[in-house]
Amino acid sequence: MILRGFFKIMHSLFVDTTNQLTFGLLTEKWGWRDYFHSPELRTSAVKIHALIFEMLRKHGLSMSDIGKVFFLNGPGSYTGVRVSEGMAQVFKWLSLETYSFYHQDIPLLLNYEKGSFYVNAFKGEVFSFEWSEESKKSNLCAISNLKGNINSSEGALNFFIEPSELEKELSLKDGLYTTKLLKEKPEVLFPSVLEKELRKPPFYFRPLEKEFKPSY
Repeated sequence: MILRGFFKIMHSLFVDTTNQLTFGLLTEKWGWRDYFHSPELRTSAVKIHALIFEMLRKHGLSMSDIGKVFFLNGPGSYTGVRVSEGMAQVFKWLSLETYSFYHQDIPLLLNYEKGSFYVNAFKGEVFSFEWSEESKKSNLCAISNLKGNINSSEGALNFFIEPSELEKELSLKDGLYTTKLLKEKPEVLFPSVLEKELRKPPFYFRPLEKEFKPSY
């Protein structure tokens, strides 16, 4: 616990389990006090809670020192996104201010005026999101249909969650990564989420009836 005068200094917590595991502690000035990232997705909320509590203890903090919690709530498969949303509901029940947004929101929250976001949606498909000042459009299609059919407008940038083979498959170069932007620009990103009071619902790649449709 940190006290300044008679005021307790509160921290914020960030958690992302959509495609990998990332979490961190943010100071009151929106800088990272601690940050953890692993490409390995841990789908057990119990294990993730244990890692978070370990980070808090390292800095002499507890959950009583957390005032706000931010979650990335997609896009992703059911398993990864559901872990984030389940944790968000618990923290909300504990009366913590809870916010959630999507990976494809990050460039817009950082004021990139136009671009395209791509992520591997598994099952041979890609989720894409394109935006400009005039429009926004999302799509889920087969990778084979997207190859060679990407027409980026002048000045538009390509975004991915993190480096992957998808960039090579789509023949896209000089991509920007939302995980890297999030780590490098928290002082811009999180106040923007806060100002917009974002609490977006889970964003799955496809409807659950399709996600769990048996293949024969």
